[in-house]
Amino acid sequence: MHSLDKIDEDITKILELFPNCYQFIWPNKIKAILEAKKPTNKILVPCKNESVDFDSTENIYIEGDNLDVLKLLQKKYSSKIKMIYIDPPYNTGKDFVYNDKFRTKRKKSCKTENKIIDEISENSESSGKLHSQWLNMMYPRLKLARNLLTDDGAIFISIDESEICNLKNICNEIFNENNFVNTFMWLHGKGKKDSWSRTLQQYIVVYAKNKTNLSSWTEKKLCDYNFTNPDNDPKGAWFNGSLSFSEERSYPEHKNYYSVTSPSGLVWTRQWMVSKEKMDSLI
Repeated sequence: MHSLDKIDEDITKILELFPNCYQFIWPNKIKAILEAKKPTNKILVPCKNESVDFDSTENIYIEGDNLDVLKLLQKKYSSKIKMIYIDPPYNTGKDFVYNDKFRTKRKKSCKTENKIIDEISENSESSGKLHSQWLNMMYPRLKLARNLLTDDGAIFISIDESEICNLKNICNEIFNENNFVNTFMWLHGKGKKDSWSRTLQQYIVVYAKNKTNLSSWTEKKLCDYNFTNPDNDPKGAWFNGSLSFSEERSYPEHKNYYSVTSPSGLVWTRQWMVSKEKMDSLI
């Protein structure tokens, strides 16, 4: 047989191993799926000495590896949690360490100036596993989190540009893309700047356990500020806070940089978040 024909035959055999449909595949995916099903040998130990109202409180704080904790919660809290919020590593290359054994990998340790320094295996592009390692870390955790949701529950996941596409792909598989609710964008301070642009936005990706059972959402403004009116201000109750930027970039050439005299007589000269006209109307 001609070598090219042999290659074609081998390729055909390989392709027959995969279903004829769209798939989201990465190295060690099967292992990540099995990890979600593997029981944990950990147990929860109450820390009564560090607790407040241990016997009567309705709140619980658990410290430990979140994969083990999620597994421990399965039996008692399966399908009982209405809302889950997670803030996973964004996979910028240095914001988390991970290996296939789901724990921090230490290659070697050395002592210097009476301190122990661990050389940690970082997840970087040079390792060739930048995205696959993150996906292997996320898959079992998201799978277990879904099990905990009520049938009208939802999960909110913070993320940035680094992995938002892969996050949605993995959530489409675990939660079903029909249960995608929305990607909420929010502005993150000064953002992240590189040689080409500044990225101000980050995201919260939301999926429902069963979107058809999800109740409607309405926008509601909430705050815990204590509004009072100790000086009988005719404008009404107010709270003590700052309307200024408190960062080093406050220079006179920037817009909204001016002086304001407070009711106590103190003069504040800085970059304000509102115009001089708006500030005058407030004070």
